[in-house]
Amino acid sequence: MGKTFPNLNHRARNMTAHNIENDVEDINQVVAIARNAFDEGPLPKKCLCWVDKIHDLTIPTDGPYHVQTLHESIGVVGEIITRNFLLFMFVWKIGYVLTCGNTVVLKTVEQAVLFALYALKLL
Repeated sequence: MGKTFPNLNHRARNMTAHNIENDVEDINQVVAIARNAFDEGPLPKKCLCWVDKIHDLTIPTDGPYHVQTLHESIGVVGEIITRNFLLFMFVWKIGYVLTCGNTVVLKTVEQAVLFALYALKLL
């Protein structure tokens, strides 16, 4: 995580921040940290999430089969937020994931990095 590139404000024609340029090793490290937070963190242990309120569904089938859908935390969820409708996409994608007890690795477009950092502070 050493290389950076400028985040330009095209309207004001100046640089607002330096974005970190990530590679595959950086992403794997972030996913490992998120997985550790899921396994060892407070959310799965305290069950302060909706996952215990989402009930299993039995699906009717033909024949002697029992088909059931389980709704449970899956661990680490990768989310990509595009530059259109930033706040809507952030709330829509992050809200469901966090309330069901998962952890998130968030990737925004380079123009939305400052927005994501500010929005995450509000959590």
